[in-house]
Amino acid sequence: MTRYGLDVTIVHPPGFDIDPEVVGWCKKNAEESGGHLRISNDYSEALNGAHAVFPRSWVSQECVMRGLGDFGAESELAIHEKHKDWTLTQKQVDCMDKHAVIMHVMPVYRGMEAADEVIDGEHSAIIDQAENRLYAQMAVLTLTMSERP
Repeated sequence: MTRYGLDVTIVHPPGFDIDPEVVGWCKKNAEESGGHLRISNDYSEALNGAHAVFPRSWVSQECVMRGLGDFGAESELAIHEKHKDWTLTQKQVDCMDKHAVIMHVMPVYRGMEAADEVIDGEHSAIIDQAENRLYAQMAVLTLTMSERP
């Protein structure tokens, strides 16, 4: 999105830093396009006035649900417990822009990435986004698998 002149904020818990090379590309894109890139560890502050939010989990759902996995010296389950306050709640959505949109590529892990009332709420485009992805995938399959004259 930094290529298109948008102001982008990436917010993540401490210790989940973005690859510096990728950050460099994004900063360069933002400079060239008139956009801005900001990286923060303050979830609530970053959501204040946001126009579009894409919540993500910091561990795999399978590992949390089954209590599996290892992430260095700290288990994924312990990481999930440590960062479970990073779940997008309705209270946080209420602090966003009044026309804000919540997006996700699916599957969205209810209660882990976003609360049910957020996923099913008026600001959510998650189901529409998933449906549009289906049509895009069908178009790609049609183009790649159809006989060409």
